[in-house]
Amino acid sequence: ISPKLLISSEDLCRKIKASHEKNNLEGITFLGGEPLLQAKGLAEVASFAKSIGLTVMVFTGYVYEKCLKNPLPGVLQLFQNTDVLIDGPFIKNQYDNVRNWVGSCNQRFIYLNDSYGPSIETDKKYSGIVEIRIPPGKIQVNGCPKTIADFLIRSKK
Repeated sequence: ISPKLLISSEDLCRKIKASHEKNNLEGITFLGGEPLLQAKGLAEVASFAKSIGLTVMVFTGYVYEKCLKNPLPGVLQLFQNTDVLIDGPFIKNQYDNVRNWVGSCNQRFIYLNDSYGPSIETDKKYSGIVEIRIPPGKIQVNGCPKTIADFLIRSKK
């Protein structure tokens, strides 16, 4: 990892607070790579986010019950400040185009408190949300709605 890509949890908290004040954020989401491998630092960020009224969603390729039995450093603290955990790896041949946020049918929504409930999984308020990043040499898409996902799948055939 290049040092220019590293950011302290304190700096990240400052950026989150500034963005929240400017954009009236609802919450933050940790995903990509594997957030639980950085759980100690993310637990600090999640705790701060909760303190300023934000919700926290975490995606992990690990299974929740296994995380509880043999937690990586900081995982239990991160879970204490997580509203919704989505667990399980993305499995390409189990594509899910019904529920919001998840990519495959095996992934589970685990509600760690009462901030949200199962209705968010199909609530139209959250559907169609797409994040597109264009770093040098590639395109990354998160939150792919059905129409774009179907187009991308057809174009690869």
